[in-house]
Amino acid sequence: MDEGLLQFLRIEYVVIGGIAGVMLLAYFGVIHYLVQAEAKRAHLRHTGLVAEATIITVTHTALSYEGSSFYLLELDVKIPFNGPYPVRLMSRTHDWNTGAVKRGLQLEVRVDPDNPQRIAVVGPLKSWNG
Repeated sequence: MDEGLLQFLRIEYVVIGGIAGVMLLAYFGVIHYLVQAEAKRAHLRHTGLVAEATIITVTHTALSYEGSSFYLLELDVKIPFNGPYPVRLMSRTHDWNTGAVKRGLQLEVRVDPDNPQRIAVVGPLKSWNG
């Protein structure tokens, strides 16, 4: 065999190549997950049941993506003609069009009719008077 071929087949190159391959697959897997999750949220924003939510607690997490922080929110969600129920949501708030995300803030949300724990925030609740 050619000496160059033997050099290429050395175990170090195979291991490094394998690690690089796994890292690329993981990277593209995460990107695929994020794109799919955003597509599902966008669909839910257009097709979900109209509801209101009030923020009960806000916890800033250490996670961020593209400069936007993630928050862990506990919400009371109210679907018309039903009592409120609790929902926990991990979300970035960059597209909510609210000044500050704080306790008591009321939000317009859409609820998945098949899974009421799955919600999408549309934005701040708009008053009927303004």
